[in-house]
Amino acid sequence: MQTRDQQTLAVLDVNVDTGVVTERHRIRDNSWVELVPGTPRLHGGRLVTVEDYPRARRLCFDGEPVTGAEMQVRRVSAVNDERVLIVASFDPTTTDMVSVDWDGHASRLTGGDGCHDSVSGGHVEVRTRRTLAGDDDHDGPRSLGRRLRTGRQRGCRPLPAIVAGAAGGQQAPHCVAAVGCDPYDPVRSCGREPL
Repeated sequence: MQTRDQQTLAVLDVNVDTGVVTERHRIRDNSWVELVPGTPRLHGGRLVTVEDYPRARRLCFDGEPVTGAEMQVRRVSAVNDERVLIVASFDPTTTDMVSVDWDGHASRLTGGDGCHDSVSGGHVEVRTRRTLAGDDDHDGPRSLGRRLRTGRQRGCRPLPAIVAGAAGGQQAPHCVAAVGCDPYDPVRSCGREPL
């Protein structure tokens, strides 16, 4: 809950049986509290927030910062039992994907060569990269998409193509299908029908 002057953000717990409301965490700033996409979020009893500290906006677990001043956290993309996936800037002109495990160890997943982002749902994660630089096949702005399968899947599922491209909606040449069973691909087929 944020105050009208936007200087205080309170994360509240509500007991649905009794209706009792208690404050779990409070963020305060004399200018304003930035509402960062993907937060606040509760996972496995741990509160995930992004808070402003001197020199950087940092990822916090239960109110304690776990990322350093070397990166500016832009948003929380996904939270699961193993990690928190964030979009962060090490340089103001780029964004990168960073994985932060629950012990606070951060691993940079992308290389600072554009604006990287991702979305996740279930066991699927889609990562994108946008850049103004061309590559061997294209000049000018470029957008690539890649789908990764995470975790364990049950049975076979079809893996439709990912369509991502600069202008015109063409399929990105570097899209890769997830590792796993694909009954429509003879190389990855396990011989079962899709679920």
